[in-house]
Amino acid sequence: MRYEYKIMKELPTVLEDNIIYLEGENKKVWTCAFKCPCGCNDIVYLNLIKNVEPCWKIKFHWFNKLSIYPSIRKIVGCKSHFIIKRGEVSWCYDDYYYRW
Repeated sequence: MRYEYKIMKELPTVLEDNIIYLEGENKKVWTCAFKCPCGCNDIVYLNLIKNVEPCWKIKFHWFNKLSIYPSIRKIVGCKSHFIIKRGEVSWCYDDYYYRW
């Protein structure tokens, strides 16, 4: 699965597949939301504010791609564990926690 991103002033109420929505302005963003890559249709919300835990970081790349780190581990629902690097999803094993 591949994701692209859209920066918006507010997160939409309906999310499209394969899009990571970033809430903010001009690449200064504070949260993101996207559909879980496993296909369960859960919405994953991540905090991007440095001083608020837990916190994820993003890195912008060419061709509307981004990376999110550290890994994303859902503790309810499908319990997916994955990373997004340059828009590509890579699955993690339960005993492996990916950090850059």
